[in-house]
Amino acid sequence: MCQPYDTILRLVNTLKVVFATKDGVFAVLIAVMLTSMVILYHDMREYMTEQTKAQVETVRVLTELKAELSTLKHQISK
Repeated sequence: MCQPYDTILRLVNTLKVVFATKDGVFAVLIAVMLTSMVILYHDMREYMTEQTKAQVETVRVLTELKAELSTLKHQISK
């Protein structure tokens, strides 16, 4: 029953030790920065994938419209 409290106390004590030195704070900042970079990288990659799919769809639609317009021009000129 006390195991969650023991885990929390261990975590708090570990954080106290880490933040007691400048190197510990620096290590935590580096970890936060690296985590942020990974999150931003994956978010940007997802965004670029979505944009690429949208551009492919736009090109497909424009190509179809161009073909239809060419057909209509050809029919009108007859």
